[in-house]
Amino acid sequence: MIVPNLEPDELEQLRELQQVHELANSEGWMTRIMPLLESQVEAAKESMIGNVSSDPMTYMRLQLRWQQREAMLRELKSYIEQSEETRKRILAEIEERRKIEMGIPDGVPVEEGDYA
Repeated sequence: MIVPNLEPDELEQLRELQQVHELANSEGWMTRIMPLLESQVEAAKESMIGNVSSDPMTYMRLQLRWQQREAMLRELKSYIEQSEETRKRILAEIEERRKIEMGIPDGVPVEEGDYA
């Protein structure tokens, strides 16, 4: 993707965001990786809930494992969501710059004149 009038750091950021977008929307990610991550969180939760040990340390270790997995999954989803929002914002800014350079008016044209 070649985008005119971008600074090198802007272009690099856009490339990275595009890669995140492509990965998060890929077939492998949606059908294999994300379900695998979600199943690992669910398995840890079920181990914690199904614990019949009277040892509180066992329960705490299971709880910690579930919490860590849940936190990691949430952070991953949040990163992907924030990356997508940033990518869309940058692309909208690029489109706005393009319109300005081409002289395309923004919004609805307004007729000039006296209104009574």
